[in-house]
Amino acid sequence: MVKKSLRSVTAVWDYLTGNPSEFALEARIFNALCIIGLLAIAYHIPVNFSLGLSFSLVISITLFCIQSYLYYLARFKRQLQISILLTGINIHSLLILNYFYNAGIGGPTLILLALTFFLIITVASKKSNFVWIFVNLALVLGLLCTEYYYPQLVTNPYTHRSSLFIDTGSLYLVVIVLIYTGTTYMRDNYKKEKTSAEMRAVSMEKLNDEKDKLFSIISHDLRAPLATIHDYLQILSEENLDPAEKRSFENDLLQITRNTQDLLTNILTWSASQLEGLNAKIQEINVLVALRPTLTVQRAIAAKKRLKLSYTIDPSLQILADPDMLQVIIRNLINNSI
Repeated sequence: MVKKSLRSVTAVWDYLTGNPSEFALEARIFNALCIIGLLAIAYHIPVNFSLGLSFSLVISITLFCIQSYLYYLARFKRQLQISILLTGINIHSLLILNYFYNAGIGGPTLILLALTFFLIITVASKKSNFVWIFVNLALVLGLLCTEYYYPQLVTNPYTHRSSLFIDTGSLYLVVIVLIYTGTTYMRDNYKKEKTSAEMRAVSMEKLNDEKDKLFSIISHDLRAPLATIHDYLQILSEENLDPAEKRSFENDLLQITRNTQDLLTNILTWSASQLEGLNAKIQEINVLVALRPTLTVQRAIAAKKRLKLSYTIDPSLQILADPDMLQVIIRNLINNSI
């Protein structure tokens, strides 16, 4: 029951953040941070209300609504970079207002600006990181300088000293949870991506090995029949043959060429299927029908070396086998014997 509940929670979380097969790691991290951030904002709304921080309450509600739309834009419309950009602009703009209406340097705004910087550079592209660093530092420096020279612009909404401590402590707890959750999520996904990459590398290495074996088989199986065709053509072009002999050679050459063409088709078809992994297609086949093209080519190759290849196969003999694999085996056995 517990395992089933955990699977359900995992399935819901994957749906909300995006399936790994469809969404890049940066997109999933951004979606996860949006969800966690929205939960943190939702938690902070009643805190601001209970402490009488009316302007911070308005800021929190506004931020919650806008960020909910930006999450929808990234998760369901797949506009990640636009959503990241608008998120940065949205949060920084609201925090500027919050700074002046929520005690300035004595309030929690600077902590939120630091958290915002961490969240944005986590998911933003490397090219834009320096821009966000400049924006964040310039904004903090500008706010501090403005308050230093124009302190009257800053409003202190805390009616009691305890309200400041509760608000700051509560916010600090939210920041710690966000940083921990975001970092843990990124670390776990990084490990998953690394494991997946290692598995793909092993699979690719195995595929390359299979490919090398298949090319070896192809070159081995085609070398002999092509050499035979070459010899026949050379005889036809260099020897003075009477019409009957020439016709006989041409017929033999035509038959060998057809069989070699069929052989090449079979090899390439079989090789393509094996690149996806060893896959034996077992079926009931007639042995004579399956091996006749191969044996015809091999007989011509043997004849070139003044060898006689003879075989006796019951025309009714049926077996269960992969016809392409069977031809590869018989071809190699006869080639090696020749």
